[in-house]
Amino acid sequence: MRANDGRDMKSLLRRKRVVDLLRTLGRERRAAVIVVTDDERMLAGFDRVYQTVDGRIVETAA
Repeated sequence: MRANDGRDMKSLLRRKRVVDLLRTLGRERRAAVIVVTDDERMLAGFDRVYQTVDGRIVETAA
């Protein structure tokens, strides 16, 4: 077990809470939520995911 496993778990739970909150706010307010991240672990919480490929924005599987 690594020394920072506890911090990693707290960070993971914090990210999940943020994603859940953003999704809830988007639904309640019937608004789009745009998140820019390089953390692929956050992608599972969103309905649509876009990425840049060769300078173009393309939709990918969520």
